[in-house]
Amino acid sequence: MTTKKKRKIVDKSTSKFWKWSTGQTLGYGFILSFVVIFLWVSTRRTIENFQLAKYGLLTKAVVLDKKRIGGKGTIDFKITYTVSGQQYEGSLTNEPWEIGDSVYILYLTTDPTIIRSYRFISENYSTDIKK
Repeated sequence: MTTKKKRKIVDKSTSKFWKWSTGQTLGYGFILSFVVIFLWVSTRRTIENFQLAKYGLLTKAVVLDKKRIGGKGTIDFKITYTVSGQQYEGSLTNEPWEIGDSVYILYLTTDPTIIRSYRFISENYSTDIKK
């Protein structure tokens, strides 16, 4: 008695499709991830500025240090401020301040480390927050 061997039918076009499809999906996924991260990083500060203009709380801070950074004349100010009895330090750039000045800043109640100068927000964003 002779037995016939069953012949495997392999559709090579299907295996090529899955190989191509997986590579394409990974490539598009990488590109999409890169675009999303780029957009988040580039718009994060602007979103924070709008949040500060709308929901920020005003407080006074004291300038501790003034330092020139970079080659374009950027000046970094180290400041200290108090929120709900807890003291924070932060830095702001390019303001017309001197060491020891008492200045107004805005902070977010959800994250008091997110700060901007009141002058910057009031000049660049519409806000109802008054000194």
